[in-house]
Amino acid sequence: MKLIITIFIVLIRSFSVLAQSASFADLIRKGNSYHDNGQYEQALEQYKKALKSDSVSGIVHYEITYTLLAMQKYDEASEYCKKVINSDSKQQQGAYLLWGSALNLGGKPQEAVKVYLEAMMKFRGLHQLHYNLALSYFEADNLVKSEETLMHSLKMKPNHVNSHILLAKIMMIKQQYIKALLSLNYILYLDSQSNRSAEISDLLHQTIKVACTSLTENDSIENSDVFIKAQKQLVKKYTISDTTNQEALFAEMECHLFSELESIVENNFPIWSDLYASTFHDLYKSGHCESFSYVISRPNASPAIEVWIRTNQGKMQSLQSWIGSHQPPAKVNHMMIGKSVFK
Repeated sequence: MKLIITIFIVLIRSFSVLAQSASFADLIRKGNSYHDNGQYEQALEQYKKALKSDSVSGIVHYEITYTLLAMQKYDEASEYCKKVINSDSKQQQGAYLLWGSALNLGGKPQEAVKVYLEAMMKFRGLHQLHYNLALSYFEADNLVKSEETLMHSLKMKPNHVNSHILLAKIMMIKQQYIKALLSLNYILYLDSQSNRSAEISDLLHQTIKVACTSLTENDSIENSDVFIKAQKQLVKKYTISDTTNQEALFAEMECHLFSELESIVENNFPIWSDLYASTFHDLYKSGHCESFSYVISRPNASPAIEVWIRTNQGKMQSLQSWIGSHQPPAKVNHMMIGKSVFK
């Protein structure tokens, strides 16, 4: 009889634990649902109820942080991030990213830099840390460190569009227009039909006009004379061109730029040579430059662009096939610097 009673008590307790676990999970699910619907206060109520079942839960503190960030309560979000990190939970990586974001969005980029550097001591292989650190350096007006960190970001993930966008912004600020053009072109090379394509295409068109009509010789990057030489050739080509059609002129300038990239490829600049220049110089040599120029102009398409594309379907299909077989690798192989990373 005692054995039966003991078994009964154990079963009761087991069911009680299972019920608590189910309730805990349900509270988190409800909180997530409220968050996804923009009902942040209701989401916080569910998460705080869950904390009553497990006051040190890393996942609950993480969800609270995420919601507070959406509510723009950056200081509170930072405090909850610290709790997640101190709990040594599986959410530490995400907590560092959210903490840095909270500081950055709260106007404290220097503090965000410190957080990301601390995180890298534990999770150096996490790509998002490198990009977020670069963004914080940028917000702190440290363009040198931002560019340096973006190089690491793009080595780890060459198809990371936001890294290319930020790098283009830095080059525009530094008036290094050839580099800006390479970054902008590569963004559209990766995807010319994204939600941001029209904005990037417009910026590319504006930048190539600036590059063709102005030239600065105070480029501070070591051995950057090859970029200045490329811009000088672009200015010269633009000056003597008698093309009046704006779409055709853009294609002409793009193709001339790509034809002048061989010296940049040979100089072995990480990312600039082995990812950007080699890609577009190969595209030029393959005979697809004109088609590419019209494709990346399409997000802001004029009737003339649409007519050109419709009447050159064969070229378009050939370009699509070439790009499909020349996508960036998972990581840049630095044993191949000076050659195309696609070979």
